[in-house]
Amino acid sequence: VNTGHKEGLIQGNEDWVSVFLESINHEIFYYIREFKIDNGIEFAPKIEIWVNYYEHNNWQERHDHVAKDNVISFSYLHKSPSDSGNFRFHNPLPNMNSKHFEFLKRYEEIPPLEGSLIMFPSWLEHSVSINKSEEHRISISGNIFFEEWL
Repeated sequence: VNTGHKEGLIQGNEDWVSVFLESINHEIFYYIREFKIDNGIEFAPKIEIWVNYYEHNNWQERHDHVAKDNVISFSYLHKSPSDSGNFRFHNPLPNMNSKHFEFLKRYEEIPPLEGSLIMFPSWLEHSVSINKSEEHRISISGNIFFEEWL
């Protein structure tokens, strides 16, 4: 499936990675504490990031970010015009999508709000609906891994 998803760099700032990581550092540690991911042990997070670039009629198919030591994933909506596609979290209980459980949604949608940071467990399947805008949608996404401090 050709979704039009491209990985690339943000132009105009050679050190944009450091600036970006510094700006979300507080939110990462807040997420770790709130959801008790650290389990009382001090960890040094390692972060891999990439840029998603969606043109008109592009989308991101359903996927997850499961990896050996990957715990948290995120997406920062750098440029997200209106109607550029909703971020979708898919119900992790597919067998609950029957007529007996109609009150449960197949997915939860988050409208594109520029400047939003969306953090979620790496195992949670997600997607982005079609970009109906004539403008590009740009997000910075990543995975957070942990190594124990000794």
